[in-house]
Amino acid sequence: MLQAAQLLGIIEHAAMLTPWIRYMLNSLRHSLLSALRENRTIVHEDKTMKEFLENSTYKGNEYRGLLRKNFADSKIAQKIWHLKTKFYINTSMRAELTLLRNIFKNNEKYKLYTPISYLVDRDPDFLARGDACLDGAGGYCVKLKFFWFVEWPDEIKIKTLRHFKIRLMIDEEKKKFISINLLEYATIIIILRAVFKQYETTKWIYNIHFCQ
Repeated sequence: MLQAAQLLGIIEHAAMLTPWIRYMLNSLRHSLLSALRENRTIVHEDKTMKEFLENSTYKGNEYRGLLRKNFADSKIAQKIWHLKTKFYINTSMRAELTLLRNIFKNNEKYKLYTPISYLVDRDPDFLARGDACLDGAGGYCVKLKFFWFVEWPDEIKIKTLRHFKIRLMIDEEKKKFISINLLEYATIIIILRAVFKQYETTKWIYNIHFCQ
């Protein structure tokens, strides 16, 4: 447990220079939290920890009581983190680890660095906004003076949630399903293209920031 957390912390730290890697650590974070919850359950069922668990629930303001509570909290946390419980690697976590190994082994293909100008926070020159629904999507930018709206074609509409009568779909139906998240992602791509088109037209230089 502790080794896994330390390794994830190292990867998170490295991701400061490669921000896109952070989006590939969701399964690792979820697995780590699940393991912590399992260890916590084990500790709370351990009879040798009974006194510490009772002291940790102290709600008063008496000095000695607070000292006992703080000491108990530290002992409980130490016990949770240092348990030698073994956990299986699930399917999603294995897929994520395989992807990370592939990235780290192919430095020429995947650049593990970012230009410093991308890492420094700067105030945006404008906001480009947009949103999507099951029927269509739209977006606008006041500063760049554009507005757009598109209605999704029928071949997309019939694959959205509104046209599935059974919410818990079988695997075969899942392949046909288009979620609202995917439609919102398409909206971001359209807004980005609109911004670039305006840039090509005006040749203005902007610090770009997108809000979904």
